[in-house]
Amino acid sequence: MWRRSIGATDRPEAAAEATLVLSVDGKGIVMRREGLRPATAKAAAATPKLSARLSPGEKHGRKRMAEVVAGYDALPVPRTAEDILGPNRAEAPRGGARAEAKWLNASVVDNTATVIRTMFDEGERRDPDHERTWLALVDGNHDQLERIEMAAKTRQISVTILIDLIHVFG
Repeated sequence: MWRRSIGATDRPEAAAEATLVLSVDGKGIVMRREGLRPATAKAAAATPKLSARLSPGEKHGRKRMAEVVAGYDALPVPRTAEDILGPNRAEAPRGGARAEAKWLNASVVDNTATVIRTMFDEGERRDPDHERTWLALVDGNHDQLERIEMAAKTRQISVTILIDLIHVFG
C-alpha cells in the first residue's frame, strides 16, 4: 500500500500573514483482492446476481477508502461577487488567492482520525502559536467534520470550516 509524507526538511516555511488552508477528502480506490480488508474481501467473493453488471443495491466489494489531506498558505484577497461572477459569466474569475507552500498526505492504511491528526500536526508545525487564520475545506462527510471539530477543540485552535456546496446539494 502506498503512503508518502513529505519529510520535515522538505517542507517550506509558512508566511505569517497567510491563511492556513487545510483540506480533507476520501476517495474510493480499486484494490487488488489481497489488499482488501476481510469484510470487503468476503463481499467481493460473493457471486454477483448479474454477470455483466451490478444489480441495484449490489456493492462493488473491490474498493478501499483512501483518506487524503492537503494544506497550503494563501494570502487573503478581498473580492466582491462581481469580481467572481462578473457581468459576463463566461469571463474567468479575477484576482483570487494563490496557493503557496503546498503539502499533501494520503493513506489507505490509516483511518480518518489518524490522517486528520497528521493534518493538524502539520498545521501546528506551520503555526505553533495558533496566531494565523485556519480554514478547513471539506465535502460534508460527517465523520471528517466531527474529527476536525474534535482535533480543533483538543488543540484549542479556532478553525473555520467551509463545506463544498456542490457535494452537499449533489
